[in-house]
Amino acid sequence: MHSLRRTWESIANDEDVSELDQHVLSNHSFGSHNVNATYISQHIDHLAACADKIDTGITRRISGAPRGDRKRRREHLRSVA
Repeated sequence: MHSLRRTWESIANDEDVSELDQHVLSNHSFGSHNVNATYISQHIDHLAACADKIDTGITRRISGAPRGDRKRRREHLRSVA
């Protein structure tokens, strides 16, 4: 279960989803890391767009399709244990 969570977080990071958005989407507390983050309110549409970016990244890796805006030719899922 945690390997899937780590993979999801890694892809979120690769897709330039902010650390704050990653914390909220993965249901982690974020105020303990940065007290200023507790003042930020995120709209559900913004979080849905972030989740869509992650979903697209997962789908792209599974299909083996290259990412257009990066210099890397191919990205693959890797196991994190």
